[in-house]
Amino acid sequence: MSTPPKRKKSLTILVPVSIIEKVPHLREKTGLIGLIGRAAAIFRVDRIIIYPDKPEYIPEHASLIRKILEYLETPPYLRRRLFPLDDDLRYVGILHPLRTPSHLVDEKHAKKGELREGIVLSSSGNITFVDVGLKNPIRVKSTINIPKGLRVCVKITSTNPLTGELVDRSDILCYWGYKVELSPAPLGSLLRSLNADLKIATSKYGDNISDVLDDLRNKWKEAHSIAIAFGAPDQGVFKIVAREGLNIRDVVDFVINVIPHQGVETVRTEEAILCTLSVLNAMIGEQ
Repeated sequence: MSTPPKRKKSLTILVPVSIIEKVPHLREKTGLIGLIGRAAAIFRVDRIIIYPDKPEYIPEHASLIRKILEYLETPPYLRRRLFPLDDDLRYVGILHPLRTPSHLVDEKHAKKGELREGIVLSSSGNITFVDVGLKNPIRVKSTINIPKGLRVCVKITSTNPLTGELVDRSDILCYWGYKVELSPAPLGSLLRSLNADLKIATSKYGDNISDVLDDLRNKWKEAHSIAIAFGAPDQGVFKIVAREGLNIRDVVDFVINVIPHQGVETVRTEEAILCTLSVLNAMIGEQ
């Protein structure tokens, strides 16, 4: 595959915890969460924030969503080190792999200049040993002791002997995957505090995307960071933030409807994410 470039503007999506509330079985929960991870990777989302959308917040649901999304984003050769046997991950085998650039490396042979994700095995003085999925750990020069178990990115500088250098993820020019965060704050407060230049909410009661497209394109072009908020299957963003005494239009720049005349009563969150990112990708692109 051609290497997908990193977005010029950081893109964050806000997803409610209750997306799995009424899904009865762990297998189906896993599949639903996997769809969100796939959509995020397809459209090069940088960050997924899971937020509490109901008073009866269930921390275990938030933890499950985060765990499965992070598992899916982790290169396969690192999963055994980062994810010990866990009943929550019983059905991850049904998930389709992301195959993002960080996943597409030869697990037997390294190439000079390639980037690999790795886990720090030990660090002493100015030498750190990192597991990058090869038979032997790679030796990396470091100016400080790095905590054991930390996930890092390494650039291969030599294959014989096997050596490398640490690379800051922000310096990688291709799309490298998403990060996952849990927000303790509900949607309204989260949007108010979020450091994003452009904030968008999605709703069937929002403005038709065609009616605000020119204005949205201009704001998108000026922004360096963008956040898109999604509602839950049984309650939209208007209802969610109303619990905080807020109107969604007062905490975002746009409320858009990308599926005018939808043929079903409710568009599920995972469907809304895929539809919204697809429409924005096609109609606005990078700008």
